[in-house]
Amino acid sequence: MENKNYINIRIRKRPWYVWLMRVIWILWLLFWLEVTIGSWKEMEYRAFYISLAILITSFIIGLIIWLIGHSKKSQVESP
Repeated sequence: MENKNYINIRIRKRPWYVWLMRVIWILWLLFWLEVTIGSWKEMEYRAFYISLAILITSFIIGLIIWLIGHSKKSQVESP
């Protein structure tokens, strides 16, 4: 009657500075999101486009850095 279908979840330990960088990145994105929304509501279109460009660029660069680190970590762990 035992179900032998198990799901293994591996939790990778990360150094403290990786978590710190993630928190800083998220706060950076939230700051620029707030600036972008505020510029839009105040109809400051030049400031809106500049802050939107910074927000999108920051998000894409952070995503690329995460993907590079994730792929390197996966290559090291695979046999």
